[in-house]
Amino acid sequence: MKGLEEAFKNLGRLKKDFSLKEFTTFKIGGKAKYFFLPFSEDCLKIALKILGEQSINYYILGGGSNLLISSEAIEGVVIKLDFKEILPLGDNLFYLGAGVSTRSILNFSLANNLGGLEFLALLPASLGGVIVNNASFKENSIFDRVSRVKVLQPQTQEIFFIDRENIYYTYRSSSLKTERLIVLGAEIEFYPSPSKKIREKIKEVIAYRKRNQEVGKFSAGCIFKNPSPQILAGKLIEELNLKGLRKGKAFVSLKHANFIINEGGADSKDVVFLIEYIKKKVYNRWRIVL
Repeated sequence: MKGLEEAFKNLGRLKKDFSLKEFTTFKIGGKAKYFFLPFSEDCLKIALKILGEQSINYYILGGGSNLLISSEAIEGVVIKLDFKEILPLGDNLFYLGAGVSTRSILNFSLANNLGGLEFLALLPASLGGVIVNNASFKENSIFDRVSRVKVLQPQTQEIFFIDRENIYYTYRSSSLKTERLIVLGAEIEFYPSPSKKIREKIKEVIAYRKRNQEVGKFSAGCIFKNPSPQILAGKLIEELNLKGLRKGKAFVSLKHANFIINEGGADSKDVVFLIEYIKKKVYNRWRIVL
């Protein structure tokens, strides 16, 4: 990585030996050799070109939810996208940068009487991750409101838009993820709605999540995908009496068995142990792969 600091000095903020722990909802993570926040999309393009030419590994970090980072040192460059612009395009259509948090989206919705994304309440994520992982809640999906997604192709450094119709999305995934495209932002279609009604919907989502999920704890959300709409990973784990299973400072939630909680000071190896143990137990009982 010789000369990387010099090459990146005008492209963004580059920090060395930077702890990632506070950038994840799990509060687990070692130090990144380099942590980079590009100033702009063009700066990101140049940075990726430099990294490719020097064969340096890089990782894109979004809101840090649904993510387990190794407690060991992270070689290469961790890139955090901090694009937080919200731009009006007309007719309730807005462009939102990938770095806009779900909380900011809902605050914007309330301030401007724009409905459609209330289901994102209490989801600790940024828009980029929400789109890549097709965040959903009951019958609502982020792609119900997405018009186009702006992406960067890392190999060619080309930036372009993809229409929703040309994106394949399924339960907790999308073709954006499988094709390893970097989401820079998206055009979102809201609809007019009184702030009172938006607030009521947000309260309903919050109440549901507080009743059924771990809220306010250090976790990555649900660890496993449900094998099918009828077979819930949490129920399988619960039937095996694995609630409360502990390794070090990490344990399986007593409230929702598909959550692993860091009670403070957990190592990534503790979480990996629990994940592998659960997968083995579920497979041995039902021949189901989580």
